[in-house]
Amino acid sequence: MTTEIFDYLFVALLLSIGAFIQSLVGFGLAIVVAPVLLIIDSSHVPSTITVVALYLGLINAWQYRGHLSLGGLTWAFLGRVPGSILGGVVLTVFSLTVIEITLALLVLFSVMISLSKVSVRPSNPNMLIAGFFSGLMGTTTSVGGPPMALVLQNAKAHQLRANLAIYLTVSCLLSLCVLAYTGHFNVRHLQYGLFSLPFVLISTVIAYKVADSINPAWMKKGVLVLCTLAAIGLLSHALSA
Repeated sequence: MTTEIFDYLFVALLLSIGAFIQSLVGFGLAIVVAPVLLIIDSSHVPSTITVVALYLGLINAWQYRGHLSLGGLTWAFLGRVPGSILGGVVLTVFSLTVIEITLALLVLFSVMISLSKVSVRPSNPNMLIAGFFSGLMGTTTSVGGPPMALVLQNAKAHQLRANLAIYLTVSCLLSLCVLAYTGHFNVRHLQYGLFSLPFVLISTVIAYKVADSINPAWMKKGVLVLCTLAAIGLLSHALSA
């Protein structure tokens, strides 16, 4: 019983850290949390994280509702549907080791993209493509934010947070439907997700309060360092299995 309570608290605290980061930069919950959970308890990836990302998206969308600009997101949603379906198929075909290696490489790729000077216009075709890969990555590993963040990176900070929040909310609903259909989402994931709600809520409130006082450049560097360390740890775990 004590061990189970510790597990719930550990997962909740880890998710609250990821929620704090995502509330500040628009994404990052899964990038920070998924590599750690895959090493500690892989059963939480992607479903528990997706549950938390769902209500986190709702909270962030409400916090930044005055900055929402939905233009172009329709194309992203159209791409997300087939991407999520393909992600469900991938989960039933490939082993955990393959998924771990894939996630680690995706996180490292996301870090390199963030460090580069690559600039992608949020055109309809680009939003469609980003939505597809976001669906594929999000459903298989819970890391669905980077493709959308890449095409929306030139938006103002609050607008980026708002648009990513509403996009990820709808996307998580779709992913959970696919995960449930393929047998990868159950009551246990929901229990952990709901237990984490108070912790995540506190994190989002704190993040909202300090968002304007934190240097975005330093925050971004800190997130990239954490992501890199998490990805390296996950890659080492997968290759030693």
